[in-house]
Amino acid sequence: MAQGIGEEFGTAPFPELRAGKTGELDSLTSGGVKATGAITFALNPTAAATITINGTVFTFVASGATGNQVNIGVDLTTTLSNTAIVLNASVLANISVATYTSNATILTTTYDTYVAAGNLFTLAASIATPSAATLTGGQDLGVADISTEPTRMTLTQAVDQRVTLVAGDEAQQKLIYVNTRSGAGNLVVVPSSVTGGTIITFNAAGMWVELRYIAGAWVKTAGTATVS
Repeated sequence: MAQGIGEEFGTAPFPELRAGKTGELDSLTSGGVKATGAITFALNPTAAATITINGTVFTFVASGATGNQVNIGVDLTTTLSNTAIVLNASVLANISVATYTSNATILTTTYDTYVAAGNLFTLAASIATPSAATLTGGQDLGVADISTEPTRMTLTQAVDQRVTLVAGDEAQQKLIYVNTRSGAGNLVVVPSSVTGGTIITFNAAGMWVELRYIAGAWVKTAGTATVS
C-alpha cells in the first residue's frame, strides 16, 4: 500500500503522491519578511530638530517646509502625519524603498520588499528614540522546491512569512504543509499563477494544500489552506 504524505514525517497523513516529482522532503524554516523599524517621540519636535532616514537628514521647521523639511503641527500626531507624508512623497531612491506610517507618538518604517538587505536601512533622530540603528527582521523570500513533491514549512515568526512557487510542468502535483507554528505569523505562498486568486494562506499548524499545474496555473485540488 502506498504511504500517505506525512506518515514518514511525523504529521497527519495526506493523500498519496500522484504524477509528481520525487517524494524527497523540501523543508523550509523561514520565508520572506519585510524589515521594519520605528522612531518614538516623547514631545512635539521643535524647529531645527532632525531625523535621519537611511542617511538623509529631514529637518523640522515652524512653517513653509520645502525639500527635506517637515512642518511642525499643532501637536505631535499632526507633526508625525506630516512627516509620513513628506517621506512617502520623496523621490530619493534611498527613501522611496520604504513606506512610512504614523500614530500619536511613533513613526514606523517598513521596507517595501521581502529581502534581508532591508536590515541595512538606517534610522537616527536628534529628538526621538529609534527602535534600533537599522530596520530589523527582514528575510529573503523563501522558495518552494518544485523538483520534489512535498514542502514542509516550520513557522516561528510573529509576522507573516512569504514563500514563492514558480511554474511547474504540465499536470505536475505539489503539496505544501505547515508542520509547526510557534509564532503568530502565517505562511503566505505566492505562486507564479494560481486559479482563483494570487496567494495561498496557511494560518495554523497542520494546514496543507495539494496543487496541480494545469494550463499555465497552479490549481488547488485539495487541502485546508485558502486561495485568495
